[in-house]
Formats: sequence, C-alpha cells, structure tokens
Amino acid sequence: MCLSKDGRFALSGSFDKTLKQWNVQTGRCLQTFEGHTDAVKSVCLSADNQFALSGSLDGSTKLWNVQTGRCLHTFEVGTNGVNSVALSADSRFVLSSSGDTNLKRWFLDWELEDKSPANWDEGARPYLENFLTLHTLYAAILPEKRDLSDEEITLALTHRGTPTWTEEDFQNLLYTLGCAGYGWLRPEGVRQQLEAMRNDRN
Repeated sequence: MCLSKDGRFALSGSFDKTLKQWNVQTGRCLQTFEGHTDAVKSVCLSADNQFALSGSLDGSTKLWNVQTGRCLHTFEVGTNGVNSVALSADSRFVLSSSGDTNLKRWFLDWELEDKSPANWDEGARPYLENFLTLHTLYAAILPEKRDLSDEEITLALTHRGTPTWTEEDFQNLLYTLGCAGYGWLRPEGVRQQLEAMRNDRN
C-alpha cells in the first residue's frame, strides 16, 4: 500500500492481480486498475495524484492514469517478478527492483497533449512546493569534529529562510513541468505563481 502526499487517497495492490485507489476518509474504492497477470507486490502514487505505478510478480511495472484507470506504459523488467517500485517527486524517473537482484531506473519521456497555453494549473503546485523547499537554505551547518546536540542536528536538517534560485534553476523547473505534462504552462505564469508561493511562505 501507499498513501498520497496529501493523505486523501490510498493505493493498494493485491494477489488478485489488481490495484485499487481508495478514499481514505470514506473508505470507498474509487478505481480498480486491471492489466497485470500476477500478484501486484508494490504500488506508488505521483505527488499530484495523477499517476499510479505498480510492480507485479508477472515481471512488469505499469504506469497508470489515475483518472481513467488506463495503463499508459508497461516496463518489462524481467522474469523474476518486481518487488518494489518508486516514482520520483517530479514524475521524471521510475525505479524498480526485481528478484534477479537488479535495480533499474527508467526515464519518462512524456508526450504532451495538445492544450491551450495557460498561466497556471493547480495540478502543478506540488512541483513548485518541492522546488521552493530544495532552494531554501538550512537553518544551520553541522559543526565538524565534535559531538553534536539534538538541537544542532535538527537545525541542520531544517529548511529556513527565503527561497532563492537562479534563472538556470527556473529553466530546470520548466523542464521538469514539461516532463510531468505541464509544458503548456506559460513561463511567466509559472514565475508569478512561484513568487506568490514564496511570499506566502515568508
């Protein structure tokens, strides 16, 4: 099983060869994904809850559209079954491990749908939140060559302050959004949203 980032949904895999999406608050099954030919051993949800990933004893990993239940792509991992799968926060990479002791990384080259350009879409918010966190300095730097207190360790692992980034960082963010299916967002619209979210954090 896995829980969505916002805690609203759960995804489960089972020996009946399916995976299911659940509403955590009501316990209702929202969607059943069918296509594997053996037990589903591992599942993962994307940060924006738009995609599901599954690994099965049938030796394949599948990427699904959560809204439609349609399988978007099948990764043929091997004959020994897939034990674990993971999807990166920006939905650009898939990791899968199998019974043959191999760990494989896959790059997702998204084919974007034809959409009219827009300034913003709420589905892209998790990617901007992740970007802001990664570009916020830590509250302290770990001192070297001495025993550390719990407070010093906590500060060294805590992001604090105003996020800052370069134009190159911003262009990398646009690339990430494009890979995740948001290439139709106008750069200036994304920039305005990013700055607004930074101000809200402050």
